[in-house]
Amino acid sequence: MTRKETIPEIKEEEFVEYAFSVIKMVIDLAEEKEIDEDYKNDLETAKKIFDEEHDLKNHLYIKKNSKIDCFKLLEYEIISHRNEDNPISIEVTSAIVKMVIEKGDDESTYTFETSMRDLEDIIAKLVEIKEKIEMIQ
Repeated sequence: MTRKETIPEIKEEEFVEYAFSVIKMVIDLAEEKEIDEDYKNDLETAKKIFDEEHDLKNHLYIKKNSKIDCFKLLEYEIISHRNEDNPISIEVTSAIVKMVIEKGDDESTYTFETSMRDLEDIIAKLVEIKEKIEMIQ
């Protein structure tokens, strides 16, 4: 028997349906809803994923109930400029940051450039927020 014969081929549509059913189970676990026990293997997979997802219940609650935009994605690109006189030396480094926020089905994207100094300030503020939230919990 060849490898192809031993491993059943999953069609793309079937895989998408399977993935979404597992994702729905993970969400149901987070929201403490009843889950159909008929899909034992899928439920085991969903439980493993749920166990790896930190604070998913709170995260989903905020996404569903927030009256303002919610954070969705952060991407970045580092920009470096070489010194013209000494090409080995990097003269300026910054980062272009792209932040995607969402509210319901609507998304907005904001892109900005930040220096290392500003980035350190942003990180310090985010760490401060995280520490305060952890103190409350």
